[in-house]
Amino acid sequence: MSLWLCLRFELLPLEALLTQQGQPEDTAVIIAAQRRVLICDERASLCGVLPEQSISTAQALLVDTQHCVIERSRETEEALLEQLSIWAYGLSPHLQRWRDDALAEKWEKIRSLRRVVTGALEIERAEKRIGSSLQAAPTVYADSLTVAAMDGIDLAEISITSAAELIEGAAPEDSFSLPDIEGIAVVPGLAEGKKCARCWQVLPDVGTYDHIDLCARCSDTVKNGKGFAE
Repeated sequence: MSLWLCLRFELLPLEALLTQQGQPEDTAVIIAAQRRVLICDERASLCGVLPEQSISTAQALLVDTQHCVIERSRETEEALLEQLSIWAYGLSPHLQRWRDDALAEKWEKIRSLRRVVTGALEIERAEKRIGSSLQAAPTVYADSLTVAAMDGIDLAEISITSAAELIEGAAPEDSFSLPDIEGIAVVPGLAEGKKCARCWQVLPDVGTYDHIDLCARCSDTVKNGKGFAE
């Protein structure tokens, strides 16, 4: 259930963290990582704070507002997620009938891979080599079980990058990894091409279709009358 909640409601642990800090009602709360805003409450949002902003920018916007910045804690998130899982099972105990251990294991591996990619991109962002994850095109090295779990899954899509490559085998020595996740490592890279004005992905085919600022998919969508709503 905790995995299902995480996949369906990706920001749920962070949102729960916002409400668990016991801050006064007039205090704006920001959850941060690598000196960037991950998520903020409504008070901070009304002052112009947005995800991905630098903490210095957010604090400048909140200079006249009582606020606090909380560093992201994965341990706290995991504990909150477990509590939410117990609560969800209490409401819907019949969900246990749909338990699929093999599927859960598959997505646990995918989630672990995504954690490593996210960690690598956070460093790239902190070092100002990228501003957004869509500027990245990481190469991921993984063990055979993880590669098998990724069958049919778009690595770039789950990583929120413009491109990504998955390679089975050992990674170079200078690759990024997490100490609690074995068999997965990431070599960051930059996406090649231009930024699509609609989906913001950096792709080599931008500008080669009817709409000069769009990629193939977006150009086709706009051509078929779906506009910029998707």
